[in-house]
Amino acid sequence: MTDEEILSKFRWGGYDLPEDCTERMGVHGFTNYAFYQSPERNIRVFYFSCCGERTEISRRKRDAGYNADLAAVEHGKMVICPFCGQPTIAKHMGRLPGGDEGDFPSLREGRNVALLDACGDMLLITTGRLYRRWSPGESIFSGWPGELELSYNWPEAETWFNHWRRYAMKPGEVRAWRKKEIWDTAALVGHYWDPVKRPGPRPFPAASIMNRDPEDGQYTTVGVDALPKTVLKYCAIDKYMAEKSYGGEWEDGVYGWDTVGYLLEAARHPQVEMLTKLGHINVVEELIWRKAHRQTLNWRANRPNEFFRMTKTEYKTFRAANGTLEELERWQSAKQYGVTLTEYFTEKQRLAGSSVTTCVELAHICGTSLHTAVSYAIKNGGTGMWKDYIDAAQKLDYDLSRRDVSMPKDLQRRHDQATATVYVTKNEKKSKQYAKNRLPALRRRYEFTFDGLTIVVPKNGAEIITEGKAMKHCVGGYADRHLEGKTTILFLRREEDPEKPFVTIEMNGERLVQARGYANDAGQKDTPRTRHPEFFTVWLGWVQVGSPRMADGTPIIQKSSKEGKTA
Repeated sequence: MTDEEILSKFRWGGYDLPEDCTERMGVHGFTNYAFYQSPERNIRVFYFSCCGERTEISRRKRDAGYNADLAAVEHGKMVICPFCGQPTIAKHMGRLPGGDEGDFPSLREGRNVALLDACGDMLLITTGRLYRRWSPGESIFSGWPGELELSYNWPEAETWFNHWRRYAMKPGEVRAWRKKEIWDTAALVGHYWDPVKRPGPRPFPAASIMNRDPEDGQYTTVGVDALPKTVLKYCAIDKYMAEKSYGGEWEDGVYGWDTVGYLLEAARHPQVEMLTKLGHINVVEELIWRKAHRQTLNWRANRPNEFFRMTKTEYKTFRAANGTLEELERWQSAKQYGVTLTEYFTEKQRLAGSSVTTCVELAHICGTSLHTAVSYAIKNGGTGMWKDYIDAAQKLDYDLSRRDVSMPKDLQRRHDQATATVYVTKNEKKSKQYAKNRLPALRRRYEFTFDGLTIVVPKNGAEIITEGKAMKHCVGGYADRHLEGKTTILFLRREEDPEKPFVTIEMNGERLVQARGYANDAGQKDTPRTRHPEFFTVWLGWVQVGSPRMADGTPIIQKSSKEGKTA
């Protein structure tokens, strides 16, 4: 069939919708309202949009028509419909201002919807935005027996559908089109359907700067009873949706991101049905959202182990571990080092948050088993520090065949030494220029001792990196900027222990940018500046007046108003 022939089979759009479309949207449909008016002080008349019922109640407890919930409800509050039990939002008719289009602007709503339909053996999907608005209408309400028939104006709903994309699919064939609008000056005069070569899983783009979809790419699926009429009726989408916890059953009103994407993959690849029925929900999700390389799989295979390019024994392990394609790819890269699939998943579980693939590489470099490498990584808080140390050690030509070198007991100290040496070696020219030109000027300007505390200027970038690692914050990333004069990093130390990190300071000329303690003072109620107010006041005041010194280099400071201290 040609595109024109297929497009002519689509039905939904504009006001042409399934009769019960909004009802079949379930809990993700439009808001239900309890409209009410007060013809008399103690009388309220209600119209419930959920079921179309009307009632009149008294607000006086002694009256037979008294209803406590309806009598007490306020405009904008939730109330349960006494007829069908649906939650509704109460709206007083006198507090609904009209808009320029003759409706009530505050009641306008829109929902992303995917409408399913059948055409022979082909499944048709129309996606778009379903809108509803309420306009003033008129309805008749019959009062209590013996009273006159009263007439009240009640809002009437108008629903229409703005279609965006269309899909037609059956096993081995997928077609898709996007709507292109035709504008003449500032007026919309029509539209046409533009073919999409490789439709993706998102019929509704997620929210972005340019596209503010209020539902963030999610949509409600309506018309699922059309699927059994097509060849895709055995695609196992009901099992996938149940496993994804979309409410349990595959039925009208299912809400999420996956419906169209799953059906597209099921039409393209018959293996999707097999994977879903075998419980590989994670793998199917990766295929839908293209989170892994498809070359990992054998798309000509009909057996699961052959599909994953595994032996039967390996497949049993993979399935029992509920493996993903990402894990499969990582294991295939680790397989070259002799790591079995069972060993991979066992060590992955031990490592918890860290990368077992990194441990495989480190084990190979250090000439040890994966189990030993994982144990060493766990002991040292993960693979991060060890990997950094090995990278630095390789650049410095350390003998990594020696266990005491490749897996040292004091990893933190050896790591800091190696990375600092690499930094100095890499930035030797920059470090020499800093030591010759900038370091003496910084010392004259900032070095200062007062009240048991002292300011130390770092001698090179390696000291800044070491400071950051010891203090568990990010100052190490400022090393190059400090050497280049783009910022100034200083160390505040206790006078009795000037080598031990205490507080890290960043200055911009005479202005204090920040002062941070261990781990950026996490959990502390105060800051270093508030903990040592007198030191910072005196030191910063001294810097701001030009850092005056005596002939022997001793800072000249004004006497304290409290104790008359001098440096």
